[in-house]
Amino acid sequence: MIVGVAMGFAVIPGIYALAEDALNGVPDSLAEGAQALGATRWQTLWRVVLPAASPGILSAVMIGAGRAVGETMIV
Repeated sequence: MIVGVAMGFAVIPGIYALAEDALNGVPDSLAEGAQALGATRWQTLWRVVLPAASPGILSAVMIGAGRAVGETMIV
């Protein structure tokens, strides 16, 4: 249990930073265009922004998982 919490403290900040960069990398014009066509903020998030940022988010999760595996291989 304690090892899992410690691993979370080691891995989650990196995943968060990379996922945040992926979300900030989505052009504002995509969200603005979706809202101009009548989509709500939630529809814009789920149907436009997240699909556009999903490769970066998935990469962040994979890098975090790789780091977690790499750090546990030492033990």
